Amino acid sequence: MRASRKRILSLLLILAMIFSMFASFSITAGAEEAAEPVTYAYNTAKRDVVCTSMSVQAKAYYTRSYTFEKLSRQSASTLKTSLQTLMTNTQTRVTTYDDLRTLSGNSDSVLGSETKMCMLYSSDRLKNKWDSGKTWNREHVWPQSRGTFRTENAGSDLHHLHPCDSKVNNTRGNLPYGNVVGNGSYRVALSAAETISGFYTNKYFEPLDNVKGDVARTLLYVYVRWDEKNLTDVIQSTDVLLDWCAKDPVDKFEMCRNDIVQSIEGNRNVFIDYPEFAWLIFGQDVPEGIKTPSGNAGTPVGGVTKPLYTVSWRDAATSKGAGTVTVTADGKAITSGQRVKAGSLIKVSLTPDNRSSVTALSVAGRRVTLNNGNTYTFTLSKNTSMIATWGKASTSTAKPNGVTYTKLTTAPGNWEGDYVLVGQSGSTYYVLKANLTGTALSTTNAAVTTTAAAMKLSAGKLTNVSDDYVYTCKKSGAYYYFKEKNSKNYLAYKAGSLTTATTYSGAGTLWSLSVTSGTGTIAMKSKSVDKYRLCFNPSSKFFRCYTNNTYKIFFYKAG
Repeated sequence: MRASRKRILSLLLILAMIFSMFASFSITAGAEEAAEPVTYAYNTAKRDVVCTSMSVQAKAYYTRSYTFEKLSRQSASTLKTSLQTLMTNTQTRVTTYDDLRTLSGNSDSVLGSETKMCMLYSSDRLKNKWDSGKTWNREHVWPQSRGTFRTENAGSDLHHLHPCDSKVNNTRGNLPYGNVVGNGSYRVALSAAETISGFYTNKYFEPLDNVKGDVARTLLYVYVRWDEKNLTDVIQSTDVLLDWCAKDPVDKFEMCRNDIVQSIEGNRNVFIDYPEFAWLIFGQDVPEGIKTPSGNAGTPVGGVTKPLYTVSWRDAATSKGAGTVTVTADGKAITSGQRVKAGSLIKVSLTPDNRSSVTALSVAGRRVTLNNGNTYTFTLSKNTSMIATWGKASTSTAKPNGVTYTKLTTAPGNWEGDYVLVGQSGSTYYVLKANLTGTALSTTNAAVTTTAAAMKLSAGKLTNVSDDYVYTCKKSGAYYYFKEKNSKNYLAYKAGSLTTATTYSGAGTLWSLSVTSGTGTIAMKSKSVDKYRLCFNPSSKFFRCYTNNTYKIFFYKAG
């Protein structure tokens, strides 16, 4: 009996040991399979040191159909879509607003410090430990109130949000960016450490020069990646944005920050790697001499040494017809606004519809002779814009308005009123005709002789005028705009030529006016094109904008 009990006890002891071993094994296995916490690098680069080369990660990001050479050849709208697709498809993680409490310490670290990070506007160095916004905030460079997000998607994207001194953050609020220094009175934005961090009015906030590019490239990222529409709601103008991109080139801190955020989110801010894209998505040429990480602004990478030029055109339909414009570069069809290698053979083919009997083509402001089949070829050597015109210039059949227009010999006390804008070639006068269809004014239908229009000019008086030729001048601030008398359109500047706009709010529709010895001057408001003046070319016989005042224009004012 005792032996039997001993055997049972021994068996129970063995079973207990076995169960104990399995339990121990289960605990150990669970510990071995626990995920290691993810760690990210810290930004080791110095601010304000210009970046002269792309990082290894940046170079590896642009492959296949997304190389700079291929992207830079696309039209502005296609390029914007391609960049959006690239940045969207490569984003593998959308960070949360709470994530940025710690991740900002990685992306904006001070020279690799694990405890200090650099503030956006002030460059102050603060502890990266989150203190509920007492010392620093997660700054939405694109304000939430001016976007379609709150604290998700674009509102929690580490490429977008930067750490910012809380005092400066409150001062900036949701003010859009803009230039205020030198434009009247302004206030100074100070950080908690009394560091000058920018300047502001009740209308705009202007950061310091060393972070203007950082701000501009961040706005561009949000504008393209997250498809925010109203860019000019958050910055004074695209001219200001591009000016800031040029004046504050990418520094090493930005490039390193881009690498770190890529390691977290998967995608990159393409405007840091290739600032050139900032100009190209707006259909503008990359300025010569700007500093970019690629080192070859305005030209493609990948061994191509010839510069790229923009080839664009527009169809100036008339009341007598329209047609089709086809353009090829070295035999391959291109779209308007596309950038093409210098030296390419450009062929333009014009096909009128069944209402058009005459076709004309102006290239870079000069009318050219078409070959058989209505074609024209040339070798590309600069940015080139073309205008195709269908049918003969129509004459006005509108009823004269009975008003007499008198030539201005001196500036009037009040510029506002109705005007006819006149040019002269020899003994013939030409009148700028309003385009009642609302499409772009062409170099042919913009020039109509007073004889063809049945107008009469004598002793500085212009009579028998129809409203087709009348522009109403109104004041807007210190400048003026011209509205077509017979339509809702406004006279506007575009790419050295004239066009129409549906609003006068843009810089291309506002002008400064003057008269000297009977000769009028209509000059652009915009700083980037302030050399341009509306003139009449007596040899080519059309109105357009030129960078000098050699060609004369005359004001004839009603009454």
